[in-house]
Amino acid sequence: MSVRAIAVLLSLLGPMADYLLAQFSSREPRYRIQAGDVLDMKLRYTPEFNQTVTVAPDGFVSTEIAGDLKVSGLTLTEALNAMKAAVGKRLLDPDVSVTLREFVKPQVTVTGEVMKPGMFDLRGSLTATQAVALAGGFRENAKHSTVALVRRVDNQWAEVKVLDMKRMMNGQQLTEDVTLSPGDLLVVPQSRLGRMERLVRWTSLSVFGIAALRPLTN
Repeated sequence: MSVRAIAVLLSLLGPMADYLLAQFSSREPRYRIQAGDVLDMKLRYTPEFNQTVTVAPDGFVSTEIAGDLKVSGLTLTEALNAMKAAVGKRLLDPDVSVTLREFVKPQVTVTGEVMKPGMFDLRGSLTATQAVALAGGFRENAKHSTVALVRRVDNQWAEVKVLDMKRMMNGQQLTEDVTLSPGDLLVVPQSRLGRMERLVRWTSLSVFGIAALRPLTN
């Protein structure tokens, strides 16, 4: 029941569903490199091979000394180890460092029954009600008493919390206005939500398939 209910929420995403599932599936406590990030690669004893590289949309970086390397989805430590292994095929015991120069801005997503659904940059502290305001506010048929906050907690689990934003915006539950984290997803439904468990398996959720989902009824 709980997994199906979350799957129904994701059905509201339409074409964005597959993209967001991919983004959420890579979210873990340590930062993982993604397309658009800029990395500094330095070799202490052979500085002529130092490079600043940008991660391409396919997840690869192109280096002069090691060729193309897949780094998307890796932590900096994992990327460093991969770089050392590749450079080690040409240099003996290389002293390599990899640092993150620029990274893709953290974002939150607001979708469903809002005026301007989409992804928004997370600059400083942002609450759920503020995120809805950035998305243009609720549509007339929004069920804003049962807004779902979906938060990826690791590579297996997603945390779900149902927010009564109607009461929040009426000033009755302002203390429950949640501060959002990078990667959070707010889904504003058109109809009420069924009872949901606090934690659901993300892998179980994804097997439903977006196209096969049906909305809940009142």
